[in-house]
Amino acid sequence: MAFTLAGKCIAVAGIAAVLIAGGAFGAWRLSQSAEAASPPYAYEADQAEPSAEAAKLAALAPGATASVLEVKAPGFERAVATAQVLTLPGAGDVIVGWTSEVGEPVLRSDISEREELALITALNKHLPQGSTVLAMPAVSARLAHFVAADFPLAAAVGQEALRVPASWAGREDEIETLETRWLADGGAPDGSYADFIDALLAEDVYGAARLQTLAGPRDTYIILHMRDVFDLGLDSPDRLLVGLRDFPAAGQVHDKSRAVKEWAKAQGHVAYAVERREGGVIRAYYLTDAKDKSTLLGQLLPFNTADLGRVAGTTLVFQTGGYWIYRLQPVVDRT
Repeated sequence: MAFTLAGKCIAVAGIAAVLIAGGAFGAWRLSQSAEAASPPYAYEADQAEPSAEAAKLAALAPGATASVLEVKAPGFERAVATAQVLTLPGAGDVIVGWTSEVGEPVLRSDISEREELALITALNKHLPQGSTVLAMPAVSARLAHFVAADFPLAAAVGQEALRVPASWAGREDEIETLETRWLADGGAPDGSYADFIDALLAEDVYGAARLQTLAGPRDTYIILHMRDVFDLGLDSPDRLLVGLRDFPAAGQVHDKSRAVKEWAKAQGHVAYAVERREGGVIRAYYLTDAKDKSTLLGQLLPFNTADLGRVAGTTLVFQTGGYWIYRLQPVVDRT
């Protein structure tokens, strides 16, 4: 079930389009004895030092300071998520790192500040001046603080779905209020995010053409992360059937990769991709509908059925962590 409130889609765990296998999310239930009058969760300052990567990101923005916040929920002893946050003069607070502490995404997919630092460093070094960058709204809004480029989808920040456990169902108004602290004024949404989704979920060649139409004549790049496929499954539950499963940090990397392959085959999944996470855990994203592996999204991200770097109209230019960056070829350049 998903709720749309003031442009924000709040998705309750358990919707049919997003499958979470073998994780703790389905078993996680906050104490039902917590007072109903209490907010479902709160952001609390953590005295821990920000990560080295968060501190380096703060150094890239004059006057910025880094801190750590914990997401605390009544009836749950430990934090359910941890955020690395930058406070930017005149721009409020920006999340540059997010770790769900219960094994599955809570509120938003995990964000690695190490990956953010590597991406921002590469963009500042190599991105041509005056470029347009197409990325998910939250990524666009975050990068806009650090990179001199046009991020048209930053205006759509807040339209992406939040990942809400079933025990918080019915409290969407409170959740929306709590999350407005992260919504800077990016301008009025104009429908571009819906067009972006349409392009990513179209057949690969047609999707690339749609993206170029969306971007216009300027030099344009698209930035995708492995988590985007999961996030888009929440945003478009009737169009994309996707799931994830974490494989524990045990054994050699090639053994875990083989285990993922064998598991995906045994489950009948049509495609899978793996993301290596901190601590040696491997996260597998999988598609269950054959049509989804032929989408632009399914071909630009490293699913086992993708033909990476060979989608007409796109050129792979950089990869770091879960991020994949492509240049969109202007229409006049295509043959």
